[in-house]
Amino acid sequence: MKYMRDMKYWSSVVFIILSLALNACSSRTDSSTADAGLNVGVNVSTGKTPELREIEIANFKYSPAELRIDTGDSVVWTNRDSVPHTVTSDAKDELDSGSIADGKSYSHVFEKEGTYSYYCEFHTGMKAKIIVK
Repeated sequence: MKYMRDMKYWSSVVFIILSLALNACSSRTDSSTADAGLNVGVNVSTGKTPELREIEIANFKYSPAELRIDTGDSVVWTNRDSVPHTVTSDAKDELDSGSIADGKSYSHVFEKEGTYSYYCEFHTGMKAKIIVK
C-alpha cells in the first residue's frame, strides 16, 4: 500500500515537472533554446515549414563552415570537442552562445535575411557563416 502511495506521489511530481518544462518551452521567446527548432507551421515569407539544421563543432572547426538556410529556420550547434567553444557573431548582434561545453548545444532561429559571420571567442581562428534567404 505504501508503495502505491509513493508511486502516485512521484508520478505527480514527474507530471508537474514535465508540464512546467513543456510550458516554459512553448512560451519562451528566447531563440537560444535547444528546442527553438521545434517550430511548426508555414513560414509566410517562404511558404514552407521551417527546418532544423545542425552544425557540428569538432576538431576546432564548424561543420559545415557555410550553411544556406531560409528565414525562420533554426540552427543547432553541438560541441563535440573536449574543450568549450562559442558561437559569436562578428557584429556581436545576432549570435552569442556563451561557452558551450563538450556535448552541449546552442540553437538560434534566424528571422531576417542576411549573411551572419561568426567565430569562437576562445579560438578566433574558428570561423564560419550562415546565409539566410
